[in-house]
Amino acid sequence: EPLFRSPGMVKVTKQNVAGYFPCYQWVTTDITVREAKATLAFEDNKDLVALRQEEVGKWREILPWHDWESMPSYPDYPDHDALPRDLQFESEKRRDMNDYRKEGVYNFLLQKVVSVFKDIETYYDYTKFFKAGVNDGKVPDVAHRWRTDREFARQFLQGVHPTAIRRVEKTLPKKFPVTDDHVKGSLGRGVTLQQAIDAGHIYMVDCELLVGIPVPEDRYVTPAMALFYVNANDTLVPIAIQLEQEPGPGNPIWTPQDPHQDWLLVKAFLKCADAQIHEIHGHLLHTHLVMEPVMTSLLRNVPRCHPIFKLLIPHMRYTIAINTLGRVTLVGTGGFVDRGMAVGGGGHLDLIRLGYRKFDWRLLNVPHALAKRKVDDAAKLPAYYYRDDSLKLWDAIKTFVKEIVRIYYKGDKQVKQDSELKSWIDDLHTKGLPQHGLPGEVDHNVPKSIDSVADLIEFLTCIVFCCSAQHAAENFGQFDAYSFNPNAPMIMRQPPPTKKGEVTPERVLASLGTVEDSCTQIAATWTLATFSEDEVFLGDYPERHFKEDAAVKAIEGFQAELRRIEAEINERNDGIEVPYIYLKPSRVPNSIAV
Repeated sequence: EPLFRSPGMVKVTKQNVAGYFPCYQWVTTDITVREAKATLAFEDNKDLVALRQEEVGKWREILPWHDWESMPSYPDYPDHDALPRDLQFESEKRRDMNDYRKEGVYNFLLQKVVSVFKDIETYYDYTKFFKAGVNDGKVPDVAHRWRTDREFARQFLQGVHPTAIRRVEKTLPKKFPVTDDHVKGSLGRGVTLQQAIDAGHIYMVDCELLVGIPVPEDRYVTPAMALFYVNANDTLVPIAIQLEQEPGPGNPIWTPQDPHQDWLLVKAFLKCADAQIHEIHGHLLHTHLVMEPVMTSLLRNVPRCHPIFKLLIPHMRYTIAINTLGRVTLVGTGGFVDRGMAVGGGGHLDLIRLGYRKFDWRLLNVPHALAKRKVDDAAKLPAYYYRDDSLKLWDAIKTFVKEIVRIYYKGDKQVKQDSELKSWIDDLHTKGLPQHGLPGEVDHNVPKSIDSVADLIEFLTCIVFCCSAQHAAENFGQFDAYSFNPNAPMIMRQPPPTKKGEVTPERVLASLGTVEDSCTQIAATWTLATFSEDEVFLGDYPERHFKEDAAVKAIEGFQAELRRIEAEINERNDGIEVPYIYLKPSRVPNSIAV
C-alpha cells in the first residue's frame, strides 16, 4: 500500500547551497529522486545513467503491452484499481465520480420523468428531462434552434465534431449524384452546382465509415452523407442529404424543398450517423486511444529527469486511468455505448478497428489536417471558429515546445545522440501504435525515428495539442450537442425513409428513441462534458518539473500568449449569436482526464 504522496518539489540545503528535487509520486518504498535539472542521458556519468536505466526498466516490468485486437495497444491492466498507484486518479472521489455521477443522473431522470410521462408525444416533452432538475433546470439553448437548416449546418463548423466537414474539389463523388435540379432552390440565382464547386463553396460530410458496421435489431443508423453550400450571406446551409452510400430508387436524394417532416427526419439520421463517428472515431480513437500508448511508451523508455518527460507529463495526467475505466464503463459490455448508441453491442469495436486501419499520425498536425480537408481558407469557409481557434492554440503550443526543446537540444546531432528518445519512438512505432498488416490498412505514419530538432518539435506539438485542445474540442461540447435528443440522436428506433412524402410527425418522434434512450444520452454526456473540481487547464503547471530559468521563462511566455488568445476569442464571441467556447484556453484542460 502507498505510504504517502510526496509534497512535490523538495528543497534541500547543504553548506548554504540549495538543491531542488521534484518528487510528484506516491512513495511505496525507498525511491531515488534526481535533482530538478533536466538532463539527457549522454550528459550524465555512468552511475546516473544506471539510475536512468533502472527507472525505465521498472516501468517496462509494470507496464507490459496489451494488444487490443487490431487497435492501439494499452497497458495490460483489467481495471483502474489494479494500475500502479502513480497512474491512478489522485483520490477515490475522483476515481468513482464518473461512474457514480453518470448512473446517478440516469436513475434520477428515469424516476422523475417516468412519473410524469412514459412515452414522448411532442418535442416539448424532451424539455421535461431538464425541468426535472438536470443542468439546474435549464433547457439547452439548442432546443430553441435545432430545427433550422442554419443551426444544423453551424454545428458542423462550431459544434462537437468540427473535423467531419471537407470541401468538395472538382466534382462530386459518383455515389452522390446531386444535380442542378436537386439544388436549384438552394443555390443563388443563376449559379450551377459546378460553378459553386469551382468557387470553393460546396462542402461535404460523409459517414462512409459506417458501411458494414453491425447494429442490434431494434436500432438503426445509416452511412449518410450531406452536401452544404456557403451562400451569398457567407452562411453555411445544407442542400442535399443521401442516407445510403449506393444511389438508387430506394435511396433518394433529399433536399430542403422536400416536405418538412421528410427533411427533419433525414437530418436526424445524418446527425445520428455523425454522432457514431464523432464519439467512436473522432473522440475516443483519435484522442484517448492514440494518446494512451504515447504515455505508456514514454514511461517505459524516458526517465523523469529527461526534458521531454518534464514537458509531457502534465499533458498525460490521468489519461491511462480514464481509459482503463472507460474500457469497462463506456465501451465494455453493458456500458454506455452498448446502452446508448446505435453501434453498441459490438459494432463500436468494429468501428474502432476500421478507424485505426485508416489512422494517420500526420493528421494530428492541425495545419496539415485542415489543408487536407481543404477547409483552411477562411475566405471560402467563414465562421469556422474551430479552425480559427485551433490554429491560434497550435501556434502557441508549438512556440512553447520549440523554446523548451532548444534549451536542451542545441542541434540535430544531440537529437540523434538521445538513446532514450530513440527507444521511446521505436517502442511507440512497433508496440504502441503498430501496423497490424490488415486489408485496407494505411501507413499510420508514426515516426520510425526522429533525427532533427524540427521533427522533434512537430512531434511533441502534435502530442500536446491532441491531449489538450483537440480533446477539449471533441469532448466538452457533448452535453450542448447531444442532451436535447432531437438535435442529435445517438439511436434511431425506426427504419430510414425510402420514399418521399410519407413521413409524419409521429414517425419522426418514434424514430428519435425512447425515454430511456434520452435518459442515457443526457446522463452520459453531462458526465463527460463536466469539468472536475481538480481540473488543470492549459498552461497551468502546479507541479514544477522544470527549474531552469530559461524553461520557467518559456512557461511564463506561453501563459501570457494564452491570455492574449483568450481575450481575442472573448472579443469575437461578444459579436456572434452563438459563442464558440470550446477552445478558450481557460476551458481547455491540460490532459485527457475525462
